[in-house]
Amino acid sequence: MLVDASSEPDLYAAYLLAGVLDTGCIVDAGDRDGPLPDASAALLSAITTGYVVGGIVAVPAAKLAADVSWRRAGGVDRWATLDIIGGAAADPTTLPSAQATPDTTGDAPASAAPDCDGETTAALVDESSEPDLYAAYLLAGVLDTDCIVDAGDRGGPLPDPSAALLDGITAGYVVGGEAAVPQTKLAADITWRRAGGTDRWATLDIIGRAATDPASLPRAEAAPAAATTGAQTRFTAVSAGSSHSCGVRSDGTVSCWGDNRYGQTNAPPGRFTAVSAGNFHSCGVRTDGAATCWGHNGAGQAVAPSGPFTAVSASGSHSCGLRTDGTATCWGDNEYGQTNAPSGSFTAVSAGWAYSCGLRTNGTATCWGDNEYGQTNAPSGLFTAVSVGDFHSCGLGTDGAATCWGRNDFEHADAPSGSFTAVSAGA
Repeated sequence: MLVDASSEPDLYAAYLLAGVLDTGCIVDAGDRDGPLPDASAALLSAITTGYVVGGIVAVPAAKLAADVSWRRAGGVDRWATLDIIGGAAADPTTLPSAQATPDTTGDAPASAAPDCDGETTAALVDESSEPDLYAAYLLAGVLDTDCIVDAGDRGGPLPDPSAALLDGITAGYVVGGEAAVPQTKLAADITWRRAGGTDRWATLDIIGRAATDPASLPRAEAAPAAATTGAQTRFTAVSAGSSHSCGVRSDGTVSCWGDNRYGQTNAPPGRFTAVSAGNFHSCGVRTDGAATCWGHNGAGQAVAPSGPFTAVSASGSHSCGLRTDGTATCWGDNEYGQTNAPSGSFTAVSAGWAYSCGLRTNGTATCWGDNEYGQTNAPSGLFTAVSVGDFHSCGLGTDGAATCWGRNDFEHADAPSGSFTAVSAGA
């Protein structure tokens, strides 16, 4: 699979086509005006059949090795490319040879309005998530339907215009996890199936692999009537990250909202006791004590270790958790020693940008990792809570006073006097 990896729409399409072809070989074509990178040429050295994603402007014919049999999936815009791939899912060899595809220049237009007249099959998706929307267009191509319906804001009900578009639909396919398109938005008179992975790439792969038989996707049941009452919107905990937020609902499920470029709001199904939103990933503790993370994983910050936990904290490129035996464990980027949790027993742990802090059982605070601004120089005294931001930290003393330390160029470490019941350090 050869693609200009700098184009996110084409890269998403390549992942979808790779799922259809059951291959993990996705190769970057490099800068549009430059030659094929040597590293990419090496990856293609043993390939006999190749598929190009994008037009000849994105991946020129000059980059195609002569000893490979090439086919191209490239439409006049990103939506047309996705539709072409979806339509060819049953037999990718029907795609035209690479040299036969016309040039695709100009800015990509917005997605077309849904056309559900006479359709009996629809795809339901949170259109604010581009990866999920691209995946929905591919799935619609597979299903041969133009009925792609917006599920609306994640925290709100299904919009009335969307509900009207679903009138007459008998088979529905949901793209995205429970957080993106909750069960409460699924009409009870439609047979639903869901394509939702742990992150955007997993969702694309799931759809690609189910392209020849979409009915193999798992069923998604509509919520019972009782679940649509006001109680469904109640939360027991909430956490704010850099540009997204997450909460634990009263039924134990997790919902996240906001920026979803890395799948950080695609909370997995199941019941949780805690959740933490980081910069571009999120973590939660399931009812069985297992820690689960989703979203960006460039440094392994979303790969939680096994074992039971009571709490978890997600940050920039690392995460920390509190085990049931009181020990602290951290994982992910360790450039500054931020995952080198000290031994001993803790009652709380908090992960910052490149450092971490914990509250020991004797009430003292301990921090480790980057200390450029003094953010790991925890003051003496006894605390009941500690919270870590990007470059400063705050603690709640046993007397109710708030104390902060670290970077202070905006006076965000100058806590006001008075008594507090909780404290939280932001970015």
